[in-house]
Amino acid sequence: MSFRVVQGNLKETTLHYVPMFGTLILLMLVSNLTGLIGLQNPTSNVSFNATLAVTMWLMWQYQAIKKGGFVARLKELTEPMWLLTPLNIIGELAPPISLTMRLFGNILAGSIITLMIYTLIKNIAPWGYLGLTLTPFIHMYFDVFSGVIQTYIFFTLGSFFLGQQVSKEAE
Repeated sequence: MSFRVVQGNLKETTLHYVPMFGTLILLMLVSNLTGLIGLQNPTSNVSFNATLAVTMWLMWQYQAIKKGGFVARLKELTEPMWLLTPLNIIGELAPPISLTMRLFGNILAGSIITLMIYTLIKNIAPWGYLGLTLTPFIHMYFDVFSGVIQTYIFFTLGSFFLGQQVSKEAE
């Protein structure tokens, strides 16, 4: 399924980027699922997420420069008129910030909500039976489901933005 998403975004260059996106998916899945073994998720740290997003952004910029050259890339920032250059620059910087904050917010919120539910369970029923019955469902949603969905969204958006730079149809 994930191959089809990447293939839909990257078209004829898909096979060239499958190893990179496969590695990204494995890294993010392992990072998102570390909450299951009681560790803090690396993706609940904004620096980790920013590193992933900036790496993707640099790859997009590299591919854009590779496709048309540095001067053509700078010229793209002044289109359709030079007065819009500041807005175009903001538009270029928005995707990595969006990817960072989306992943950070969702994973950190899941960790905080899980901690709050544990605290509530401990205060309501300190003997542990309620916690033993609710814990699998809490982790099923906040660690497994949410982590997998956030990984899917990150690599889907990453492949979409990369596809805009490398696809021959965009020319």
